[in-house]
Amino acid sequence: MTIDFDLHTHTTYSDGYDMREMAEAAERAGLAGIGFTDHCLPYEDPFGRRTEYDLEETYVRRRRDIDEVRASTDVDIYDAVELNYDPNHESEIRTFLDEAGFDYAIGSVHYADEYYVMENESFVDRSESVKRTAIETYVDWQVRLIESGLFDVIGHVDVTQRRPSIRGAMNEGQYRRIAEALAGSDTALEINAGRLDRSYATVHPHPDFLSVFRDGDISLVAGTDAHAPDQVQNRNRLLSSFAEETGLQFDGIETVLTRE
Repeated sequence: MTIDFDLHTHTTYSDGYDMREMAEAAERAGLAGIGFTDHCLPYEDPFGRRTEYDLEETYVRRRRDIDEVRASTDVDIYDAVELNYDPNHESEIRTFLDEAGFDYAIGSVHYADEYYVMENESFVDRSESVKRTAIETYVDWQVRLIESGLFDVIGHVDVTQRRPSIRGAMNEGQYRRIAEALAGSDTALEINAGRLDRSYATVHPHPDFLSVFRDGDISLVAGTDAHAPDQVQNRNRLLSSFAEETGLQFDGIETVLTRE
């Protein structure tokens, strides 16, 4: 199948490439639209991610740059965000999203309490009990993300699969918890291709559990999590092939743009 919209990419306003190059790559990939979803934390966090990303201070400037890019391409450009979810900071998140007025917002969990799931080293020497607790907390936070109603999309729901030390730690029951929360919400599930072109070589959520999310009334949207132009092209091609092989159908951009 052909993917029309890539809802998850990054520019130099976080840890990605120049947005003009990203838009040109989207055009070469045959996309109708691309969303720039730079990382954002409108609060201080315990792992220093806030010091790496400052979109809450630069989104107005980025919006002006997006307007310039829109004038030079036929691809629809969406002014969006990937915002780190922490239930202890829902008030700050809500205030910022209301103020910023993005086209849509992806919510992602990168840490849960004291567990930083973005680093393999965080779990290499930890006990199985600690790993189980980390995964349970991570899943709890994702359910709370969905129930908060703050986000249009939930991103990479099993990013823990990227870490060999905790890969496979999420069980079917935990995937079902997330699916049940989604089925009762207006939040769409991202099929994330961020590791489809690397050694992990598959999507999030893991294909073994995709059926859990296809059983209910859950909107599915496509995101490459691209940080570079070649990733926009390669991952969209690979994700299109994966969708064709598995019979996945993606909803259009209107699914997230019309969320209340």
